Amino acid sequence: MNLAELPTQMNLLQQQVASLQETLGQTRQALEESRRENTVLRQKLDALARRFFGKKSEQLNAAQLELLLSGLVERAVAEEKKEPPARPAPRTSSASSQRLRTPDHLEVVRQVIGPDLVLAQPEQWKKIGQEVTRRLDYQPGKFFWQETVRPKYVRADQRLLPPVLAPAPAQVADHSLAAPGRKF
Repeated sequence: MNLAELPTQMNLLQQQVASLQETLGQTRQALEESRRENTVLRQKLDALARRFFGKKSEQLNAAQLELLLSGLVERAVAEEKKEPPARPAPRTSSASSQRLRTPDHLEVVRQVIGPDLVLAQPEQWKKIGQEVTRRLDYQPGKFFWQETVRPKYVRADQRLLPPVLAPAPAQVADHSLAAPGRKF
């Protein structure tokens, strides 16, 4: 490097430093803007979570308020007449009326699954019972019951051993009525 080129190099370095400082300032500004936006989005998410997953027991709907107020009005009228207050008629539970009803007339497709030990030597085993699982399945154009039967066996000569049962097929969800469906 030449001494004559030194001022030119210094000017280039100063320009690069100024450019980098400007880029740093823009980056800091963008970061601060992202942080503000992140804070606002987190607040909105918290509000939505409270709305959908908050305590439902603390909410009072219009029917509950009406029932409460009707009891107060009846008591006030009864106190004026010196009669015992009338009790409101009990309401039926909406959960029981909304429970899914499944038709009984659907076709039943039965599948029997035996344990591998029993299938290898069936003469050495005695059937003592079975477990039946019934799930609702769908084929294009029709619904049907898919019934899985898993017989329980014990060895005929050694009854002290625990019973043998085939493993249950995979389910969509625990305690679900839906079958996983068939691939066509």
